[in-house]
Amino acid sequence: MPVRSSIVISDSSISTLFHVSLLPDILVQYMVVRLLILPTAEQAIRCVILCQSLTNTFTPIFVVRLDERTGNVFLLAGDNIEIEIYRNGLWRFL
Repeated sequence: MPVRSSIVISDSSISTLFHVSLLPDILVQYMVVRLLILPTAEQAIRCVILCQSLTNTFTPIFVVRLDERTGNVFLLAGDNIEIEIYRNGLWRFL
């Protein structure tokens, strides 16, 4: 049996230390995949720029969400404005 180190899992503002060798392999794979998705700096900058442009025209912003499957940021604003921001900072209307 391979030796594994300990990892920290953070979910809902609760951090827990698990000794990975005590967990089943499928659970370890799920936790590692879940921890890797974070927005990039390019996405953050583009999101702020787009949100500022929208609020300058008094357009309400309803949803800003990171899609954990693709890593893209999704914006829902106004009556029918949907924007997707890719990992490299480029964006498009949906």
